[in-house]
Amino acid sequence: MSGPQSDDEAAEAGLLSTETRSSVRDPDPPQADGGETERAPGGPGLGSPRARRRARLIAYGLPTLIYSALAVLAYWPTNLVDSTRLTYTGDDVAEYVWDLAWLPHALFHGHDPFVANAINYPYGANMASNTLAPLLGLAASPLTLGVGPVASYNIVMRLAFVLSALAMYLVLRRWVASRFACFVGGLFYGFSPYMIGQGHDHLGLVFVPFPPLILWVLDELATGSRWSARRAGLWLGVLAGAELLVSAEVLAGVALLAVLGLAYAAIRHRDAARAASGRVLTGLAYALGPFLVLGAWQTYEMLFGAQRVAHSPAPYEIAQFREDLLSPVIPTLNESLGPAAWIARGTSFTSGDYIENGVYLGVPLLILLAVLLWYSRRRRLVGLCAVMAAVAFVFSLGSPLNIDGHVTSIPLPFGLFPHLPLFEDEAASRYSLFVQLFVAVILAIGIDEVLTRRAPPAAGSRWLGSRAGVLAGGALVVALAPVLPRLPYPTFPTMPTELPAYFSQGYADALPTGSVVLTYPFPVWPYDEALLWQAEAQMRFTVVSGPWNEPQDVANAGEGTPPLLDPPTMQVLFNEALYAEPANSLYGPSASGDTLPANDAATAALLRDFLRRYQVDAVVIDPIGQNPQLVTTYLTTALGRGPVYLGGVEVFYDVQASIGR
Repeated sequence: MSGPQSDDEAAEAGLLSTETRSSVRDPDPPQADGGETERAPGGPGLGSPRARRRARLIAYGLPTLIYSALAVLAYWPTNLVDSTRLTYTGDDVAEYVWDLAWLPHALFHGHDPFVANAINYPYGANMASNTLAPLLGLAASPLTLGVGPVASYNIVMRLAFVLSALAMYLVLRRWVASRFACFVGGLFYGFSPYMIGQGHDHLGLVFVPFPPLILWVLDELATGSRWSARRAGLWLGVLAGAELLVSAEVLAGVALLAVLGLAYAAIRHRDAARAASGRVLTGLAYALGPFLVLGAWQTYEMLFGAQRVAHSPAPYEIAQFREDLLSPVIPTLNESLGPAAWIARGTSFTSGDYIENGVYLGVPLLILLAVLLWYSRRRRLVGLCAVMAAVAFVFSLGSPLNIDGHVTSIPLPFGLFPHLPLFEDEAASRYSLFVQLFVAVILAIGIDEVLTRRAPPAAGSRWLGSRAGVLAGGALVVALAPVLPRLPYPTFPTMPTELPAYFSQGYADALPTGSVVLTYPFPVWPYDEALLWQAEAQMRFTVVSGPWNEPQDVANAGEGTPPLLDPPTMQVLFNEALYAEPANSLYGPSASGDTLPANDAATAALLRDFLRRYQVDAVVIDPIGQNPQLVTTYLTTALGRGPVYLGGVEVFYDVQASIGR
């Protein structure tokens, strides 16, 4: 289509229904030519400027308030601006806190933010191949510098829920007249099972306001209802580049589904596709510019930068993250309602990692969606979203197919992904994000169709109070009740959630700037709290190792990149102290049968050799685990002196002076 459509033409195309076109758009939408919008008499929010402002405040302020309250509740009782405590510190939380602190530190000190030399000593790490979300780090820099990285993370994690829900709400305002329907769609997307699961610890995966906005712009690009091809293309490039700077994994999923969605629409509506092909190609050409400007640096570092990672070092672990065929109807610990036996069963899917199980919908909601699909079948967008939700669900199943926890021999399309560039590290279960996104659109448009057909503006309040209105509201409540999230998030008493006073109260300033620090626990999953210490200390010291994807050539060559410690005595000691299992694989593939050596002169010499090899200046010990005193005892023998106990930790200072360089 070469020019902007009228509302009637858009309605015929199925993007807007004839019942909603007078009230779908914001009272003052931006125009492609910068002109003013004509207001139809009697339209929503019309009247005096004060009335319009009040209507707009209610339309956007009330949803924001509700979404914000739910986001704060999710992590209660952890304070919104708590600078020393987190609800959960396992898995990737410490990494994301570290990322927020690293980016402003790197920029202020002239370092490449995508190649971190402050961790994984002496090799460093390529952050473009890890969890770094530079857009979030840059945007949160004032918070990080003002209130600290822990408080910054606490705020940004909550904003992720709010902004994701609001983005869907705003996008739905394009297609939906009922503000209530938009609110429900935003609520469902922003607090869906996917969001609740990833909200435990994956900031980059839960900050997802861009996918619905990209859907909006793609619709504009295909229809030309309001924007020119150039404007839509430029916005598409900006949004895609922004998503890359938050999560390349999410962007890869968005790109794949966008291509498949456009292909389906072109096949399904050939005449419209031929008319719009030139416009779409023009828009994509314009999109390339801002995308390259935003993403070129990170892409270069990911593909060609120092310490780049060819592929994930843990493909087997990623392969386990796939949904079960029954996942949409079996609840998990992420949901608050459901029989205990069912919840236990659903939680066992995705190899027992229920955080990655985000595709649950529940039987009542599936029935409601079927009804709404039939009711709004005239809307082409609804049909497209239904098809794309099904495609995303198939991708989320991974390959081969799992049925009720049993692995079958049935191959699925996702089996091709490990062989595709940019998709080899994709976790199948995370395509549940897009299932929930398309379901949110169907839900909102379906509700809107019911309201606009059954409750025209003149009789809306009467209909809502009627038997039919009460039944419709009850059906909605029943359908959504099974996906009610289990909030607030539980805390895990075995995982430290508060920074030791040594770091939160400034005692760490005694560590020389630029010094190399060995920490116990060793900073690998799940006890990577040392990254929180380093972030709170403003990166004044470098840590040995860290939970980062390491270059494959280094790992294959056995160069001694932690956790492949050389000599392995320290690795065995730390394993024994933490788990009473010296051969535990947590700290790397220590030789089977390794046992804790005696605390004698020979062992002391091996420990000194380790400390000398990694040029360790200080050792900081958090006394947690099964036998943490072992670390102190053995190091005391090796160094000939004991540690300083301060601020809840034990510290060996001036290590190199004790062992002699």
